[in-house]
Amino acid sequence: MAGAVLTSTTTFSDVLKQVYEPVLQNLSVTESELWDLFTEQENFEVVEGPDGKQINLAHVFSYGGGVGFMGESDYIYASQDPNIKQSHINIKQASATVEMSGQVMRRVREGSASFATWAEQILPQRIQRLAFHKDRALMGAGNGILFRVNQATPGTTSGIDSAFGIAGYSTATYNVYAGDSIRWAGAADGTTLRVGPAVVQNVHYAASTIDMDVLPTAGADNDYVALGDANVNGFGSKENMGLLGIVDDGTVVPTFQGLSRTTYPLMQAQVINAATANGSIYAGVFGEELLEFGDRTAYEHGLSKPDVIVCSRSARAGYWKNLKSDRRINDPAGSYVGGMRGDGLSVIVGDRTLGLKVCRKCPTSVAMMLQKDSLKMFRVGPGRWDDTSGSIWHNSIDTTGRKDAYWAVYIEEFEVACAAPNKNVLITNLNAA
Repeated sequence: MAGAVLTSTTTFSDVLKQVYEPVLQNLSVTESELWDLFTEQENFEVVEGPDGKQINLAHVFSYGGGVGFMGESDYIYASQDPNIKQSHINIKQASATVEMSGQVMRRVREGSASFATWAEQILPQRIQRLAFHKDRALMGAGNGILFRVNQATPGTTSGIDSAFGIAGYSTATYNVYAGDSIRWAGAADGTTLRVGPAVVQNVHYAASTIDMDVLPTAGADNDYVALGDANVNGFGSKENMGLLGIVDDGTVVPTFQGLSRTTYPLMQAQVINAATANGSIYAGVFGEELLEFGDRTAYEHGLSKPDVIVCSRSARAGYWKNLKSDRRINDPAGSYVGGMRGDGLSVIVGDRTLGLKVCRKCPTSVAMMLQKDSLKMFRVGPGRWDDTSGSIWHNSIDTTGRKDAYWAVYIEEFEVACAAPNKNVLITNLNAA
């Protein structure tokens, strides 16, 4: 009697081994456009190693009177006291945490003195995720807000808008990534905190929605959203200050570095509405004429000369379209493709050339013209895995006792400050390109 013939792999699939390929592509997010802008590319001033309670910055708002013209044997003008005030900042802490069970640690270690293979993969990837949110915070307003909920009846899939919690600012989806743990609150400062964290499962950019594993209890339309879990959240003043808080006239951040922007107007940046400025002649178009007007305003109102322009990719595309509309651009090194070659586009204003530095986190409708010497970053050394106890790995302990588990935390301490916000320009209401 003839034996059975195995004619397909399905018949004997259970006796075949499975082959696992290494990870083909690391999809963990690395984004440091603004961090590089502050610390590397554009040479903003970075001060290393401050410590103590806080950092004070002196501002001279006026040097007093005592000047003028006079006649022969006339009275001399009376001197006036200068107006000098101090603002202050506190260094903020950014962190990233990893955990593993004791069993996992023992099984994946390669040797008694080496890192675990697992740790060699996970530790750098966790810092990459932190880089994503450092960039987001450096664009924000120092309040930890990612966006607001835009859904009449929120569910595990909900619409979002108002990037950084600011009405009308688009691209809110660029402030979050799958895997982020978030908290909802009914107020911008995190009060009326909704019950329970949620974890972002997916981000839908075209629809401007996010998927979550659960809906926070009592979550409602127009809620504010920040990073957070069951024990901690980013609401309030825990995050570093960002450009939308620095380059502001008091609309977003009324009190800046401890000083009222109403009381001290020189703490207000120059704000230009691209749709209505200068008799509405720019009509929201991000082009040479608008940027020349911004540069002119910076000097005439703040005696400043901006060094760099920060904008979205949409704004850069709009600028390129504006250039192409009325001229032919020849380049001996080759043709421009989509407005980019070498370091990308630049703008000639007066006797200076300003580069356009694009940032994914920058809302489509805004751009900024920055004078670098007015901005400064303070930091306490480079980021590091905390090894205060002698090792980066710490035993987990809860209210019951010690557990056979380990955790490690990465710490980065820094803050951004501005000595003269009035030397910087915010352009709003730009058309999308």
